[in-house]
Order: sequence, then structure tokens, then C-alpha cells
Amino acid sequence: MIPHFTIHDVLQSTNFSPREQLSLEIKPFFEWFKEAVEPFENRYVKLVIVAEGIDKQPEWVEFIKAHKEWEVQVHCWEHKVMKWMEEEDLYNEIH
Repeated sequence: MIPHFTIHDVLQSTNFSPREQLSLEIKPFFEWFKEAVEPFENRYVKLVIVAEGIDKQPEWVEFIKAHKEWEVQVHCWEHKVMKWMEEEDLYNEIH
């Protein structure tokens, strides 16, 4: 079995956690992403994307498309942090 690297929440563009917001003060997520995948440039990588960011971040899309060995899966439409949601909103979200 060949080990692989999976990156979750690629293209997330809303609902950032406090730690994510802090990391954005240092550099954009796209720069973090390129740094993280650099050791895996020519290897199989699974990207689990947040679909809402596809049209908002064309530079990511082009970068990803250039890596034919990568697998792309859609994780969700938008990223939500359930612990910050009201009970009624949580209920409505799952029904």
C-alpha cells in the first residue's frame, strides 16, 4: 500500500476558526497550501475541497489542475463550525 497525503478543507473561503484567522495574518491560505504540498508535488495527494471557494480562488484551481496525479473530492458546499451554531440552526442543517 502506497501512503498518501490528504488535505482537508481546501478552498475554504468563509467561517474561519480563530486559529485560521491568526494564520491569515501571517500569509494567505494559498501560500500555506503551496508550502504544505511542496514535498508532494509529484506524488498522489487527495484534496478534499469546499466547493464555495472554487469560483472565488481561480489561482488555486489552476494550481490544482496542473497536478494531474492529485485526486480532488468535494467535501461540502460551505464550511460550517457546528459548535458555533445555535441549536435550532443545527437542527435545520441536518434536516
